[in-house]
Amino acid sequence: MTTPTALDMATVLDRYRAELRDLTDIELERRATTVAALPGRLAAGMRRLVDAEREYRQAVRRPVPPTRPRQECEGD
Repeated sequence: MTTPTALDMATVLDRYRAELRDLTDIELERRATTVAALPGRLAAGMRRLVDAEREYRQAVRRPVPPTRPRQECEGD
């Protein structure tokens, strides 16, 4: 059974994750700096969420190289 504290922490982290999506890149970096200095389990969860949001944004911006079609063998 989960404790009320665990449920409260999950709720806080869910809200925090939702807020991160609306931040600009600069605001996200400021938030990362802020939570990096905080101690505790809640702060660790917040740091993971900030890192995940950063990675997501980088993956979305990363260009996908076009795939080259296979060339048919000319001798066949």
